[in-house]
Amino acid sequence: MGVSLQIKINFLNQFMEKVIRLLMGVLFLSMVSSVTVIAQPVIDGTFDGTEIWGEPVAIADGKEGLIRHSEPNVDSLFITQDDTYYYFAARIVFVTSWQSWGFTINTKSGGGAEEVWGYNITYGYNDLPDYVIRGTFGREPEHGNPARPVAEVFEWNETSSNWDKQQFGAADTLAYTEYASDWKDDVTINQIDFVEVRLPKSNLGNPVVLKAQFYVGGDVVGTHGTFDAVPDDQNARSWGDATTLDNYASPLVEISGDAGWRLLSFPTAGATIRDISDDTPVQGITGGADAGSSSNVKIYDESGVFEDPASVSTVIDSGLGFALYFYDNTINESSELPVTLHANGSEPSSDVTVPLYSGAANQFTLVGNPFASNYNTNSITATGGSIQNTIGLWNDATGSYSMQNRTTSYVIPPWQGFWVETSDASVTSITFPTSGKTSSDTTGTFFSKTVNNRGDIHFTLSSATTYDEALRLAFREGATFGYDSDDFGKLTPLLASYATMAFASNGMLKSVESLPYDLDQEVTVELQLQLVGVSGEFTFAWKGLETIPAEWELTLHDYEMDASVNMRDASDYVFTSSTQARANPNPLSLLTGPAAVAMKAKTEGNRFGITIRPTSVSSELDEKPLSFGLEQNYPNPFNPSTTISYTLETAGNVNISVYTLMGQKVATLVDEAKTAGTHSVRWNAAEAASGMYYYRLEAGGQSITRKMTLIK
Repeated sequence: MGVSLQIKINFLNQFMEKVIRLLMGVLFLSMVSSVTVIAQPVIDGTFDGTEIWGEPVAIADGKEGLIRHSEPNVDSLFITQDDTYYYFAARIVFVTSWQSWGFTINTKSGGGAEEVWGYNITYGYNDLPDYVIRGTFGREPEHGNPARPVAEVFEWNETSSNWDKQQFGAADTLAYTEYASDWKDDVTINQIDFVEVRLPKSNLGNPVVLKAQFYVGGDVVGTHGTFDAVPDDQNARSWGDATTLDNYASPLVEISGDAGWRLLSFPTAGATIRDISDDTPVQGITGGADAGSSSNVKIYDESGVFEDPASVSTVIDSGLGFALYFYDNTINESSELPVTLHANGSEPSSDVTVPLYSGAANQFTLVGNPFASNYNTNSITATGGSIQNTIGLWNDATGSYSMQNRTTSYVIPPWQGFWVETSDASVTSITFPTSGKTSSDTTGTFFSKTVNNRGDIHFTLSSATTYDEALRLAFREGATFGYDSDDFGKLTPLLASYATMAFASNGMLKSVESLPYDLDQEVTVELQLQLVGVSGEFTFAWKGLETIPAEWELTLHDYEMDASVNMRDASDYVFTSSTQARANPNPLSLLTGPAAVAMKAKTEGNRFGITIRPTSVSSELDEKPLSFGLEQNYPNPFNPSTTISYTLETAGNVNISVYTLMGQKVATLVDEAKTAGTHSVRWNAAEAASGMYYYRLEAGGQSITRKMTLIK
């Protein structure tokens, strides 16, 4: 795959007149339509200004770079992008014609450690570059440089472990300006202003996170190493010195898609909201644009509530996440997506500890990757207690939370924010050790050993306008029927209207329900549907049944429609339902109220349930004649609904009733004729008081009584 490159190095006396078009508006949320004009840098060696390029992503220290002169070679690095290209520029201070230059670029895992032209330079980055652009400032063939200035693009070939030089087609533009100087007489006319480059995003693999560095080198004869770099790095201090480059600018992240919330975390220490306010508008806080409007930036730390930062100067502690709303328009200095975020500074140099909203189980804190590298979330440790094995990430593309198991080496990129949940009342903080930094790709496919005896059934709920993927049945060794470390609460979507499905058990709503892998009894798990501002036809789909024993029987129940579906014979179920609450018209007020984070269970009964009958239960029923029996209700304890299963040896009239400990009847669940076999019934105890109850099965002159507990 060829890489297209456009580059030009220009003289100060060849400046061309520019036309800079600035886009301004009135209000972020105004409905006034506008025509978007995307301002693109012109690649001609003449800087278009920070209105086009933005602020520099790195500034050099200003110390001398070239050995024989007191001036630095380069002082600033700029990176920007549009829909098609990434643009790179470096502001040159002083160079000579025999020197060379380069951009190192990292977009993914893998990369080369050897400098593409040699030149006594080594790449020592934690995430090695997978693209390098190398060029010369002028003609000096007697010093090993080509007879004219050149620029070349190299891509790392992971298979051959070599740099592949990319070929250019006829449609590609390569423009150069020769450098006029006579280095031998030590007469150097410094006429270079900027080195500017653009590369198509498609050739780079459309990266979401990108890192880069610019450097000035010597020539092939002298092999003098690196003379200067931005960000600053190791420089040659005497002729022939070998040098190592290992200091990218802090990573840039591209925010694409449509308007909405994103969960983020700064990859630099001591970062403030001001660091990104030049990339995307921040409103509703002191120092932001339009301080009287609703804030579009929120934090959720150990206080346990969504809060606005006090001002754009507020420091966001390393490892703490924040939610930021992006506007996809050109109103009031906003920008259409995509936009690129950058924060100046360096990543934390040591382990990062983040205090949690704690004191009880099922408390949430918004945290994030504190480093400039990809991070393996299974490296996170907890102090004083435990956190859940699942983390919650917001996926704006689908409008749904994505629940990921961090125990199986789940890798996240820089800038990624996510939710963690406490497992107990004792945990006080989590730590991101530096050992968790990795050059592995950010992917859901894992590199650590797979845990034995595990299975996952993934569910989605979709309609013409909604999507919810945050639902998973997890079968694990060591899991219990109560709340355990593999469960995870259901998070409220960051949307004005939504449709979600959640497991209703242990008195809470969950996005992940864990059950023992060695299941030896029939279990029914109830599902709660919540609709806000949406109605119509919905599809409830599932996949992953191949990860559990093939002998297990799974049945989906729609209690409202009195319908049951064998989940092995189908992959989805279509139903209709009406909205249960109005949509919120203001997207910035979503993150308020008692259900801002964890969704709360409704008091009325649940429409859906899934019954799992494992191998042992099925085979016993097949091999043994039916016998009269009453199972323990599930879940137990419960709130507000529970399921009671029973077996009849022969057909006949059946009565199942619920009593208080004093013998007062509070509910009759069944009072009719039933066929021989196994049956289930639900009790919705929304109107009953907390406490212990008896439930009794009577049929054919026999009776069985069991005890259950309602906890509200």
